[in-house]
Amino acid sequence: MKSFFILFFIVSLSFSQNLTKNGSYVIDKENSLFWQDKPENVKIRKSHENAIKYCENLRLGDYDNWTLPSVEQYERIINKENEIAIKKQFKYILPSDYWTSDTRWQSLHRYAYYVLFKSGSIYYNNKSHLKFVRCIRETK
Repeated sequence: MKSFFILFFIVSLSFSQNLTKNGSYVIDKENSLFWQDKPENVKIRKSHENAIKYCENLRLGDYDNWTLPSVEQYERIINKENEIAIKKQFKYILPSDYWTSDTRWQSLHRYAYYVLFKSGSIYYNNKSHLKFVRCIRETK
């Protein structure tokens, strides 16, 4: 039983090291992504269209190739065991709703998906609603 806990600890430690906080970013080495992690992530709320534009116009560090994350990309950083359902490396997060880039085709794309970090669940809402924004960039 003791060896099981040691193995579990080593495996969980190796997974947690795939994300590292580095200034204004959280770097996801496993998925080759930079996640924006700045005070703006808990201050700025935008409609879906303006969230996309915000990420497209973001210049952070020497990078200008930022986008709004997909549901799949957000699912990689959700941790429902934490009080706010995101991995601990993220500093600027609220238990609130953050837009994804994915739209709901069944509504003729009038609705888009968002992550509610209070629970780590995915929902959808009309694109005109204001939600928080977090941008990503691929490092490949």
